[in-house]
Amino acid sequence: MKKLLSLLILLAILTWAVRTNHLSLGSATDLLRKVNSEMETKGEMEVVAKAVQEHYAKTGQFPSTSQQVEKLLANYLTERHKQVGTSTGVDRWGTRYLLVPRKGSFDVVSAGPDKQWRTADDITLTRFFGGSGEKPRPPKPAPSQTPR
Repeated sequence: MKKLLSLLILLAILTWAVRTNHLSLGSATDLLRKVNSEMETKGEMEVVAKAVQEHYAKTGQFPSTSQQVEKLLANYLTERHKQVGTSTGVDRWGTRYLLVPRKGSFDVVSAGPDKQWRTADDITLTRFFGGSGEKPRPPKPAPSQTPR
């Protein structure tokens, strides 16, 4: 009887250990998937930002709709990188990127995993005109043009 009780206790401990480790492994896998999706989205947002910067430099205007951003992105990838279909203008959760023009900069925004705007999981990439993310320096003052 004592041996049977000891065996049952041992089985209970082993079952608890396996279940706990399995739950931990599942949580770690979920976390890795989340981080991977966020990193892929941020990488694609960089490509979107470069396409928008180039378009703005040529035209002085931002694309005004998500469809225009997608078309701009497709053209950018085809012309610059000879790649078709590698970036879609849609984040890893199936939501179109939002482009928010600002004075001197713009944001590329993903709604994040919950697919809802203006929540804690939104991902925002800010780009300043003429740079990769740094604020532009003020221009140097022109030397005085007074005759001597």
